[in-house]
Amino acid sequence: MDPITRSTNDLAAEQRSAIEQLLGAQLAENQRIVVQVLDDADTGSAQTPPRSIADYAILADLDAASVELFDNATQRSPSRNQPTL
Repeated sequence: MDPITRSTNDLAAEQRSAIEQLLGAQLAENQRIVVQVLDDADTGSAQTPPRSIADYAILADLDAASVELFDNATQRSPSRNQPTL
């Protein structure tokens, strides 16, 4: 399942209360909540890491050009043996 992203400002009072109860903490204004549901088969050592920076939910609000800039900046340099971020 793809991650679900919501702003705390967009939540109805009962939705916000339910999420705060689940988290055990109050949410601040202008925070974002990212929820992702995984099957049991998706967890464990067989799980593969995200293939590119675009796979991270933190970039969900960026346009494609910005995601591409991040993706290009974090790729392994062919001229140097530097790790991918």
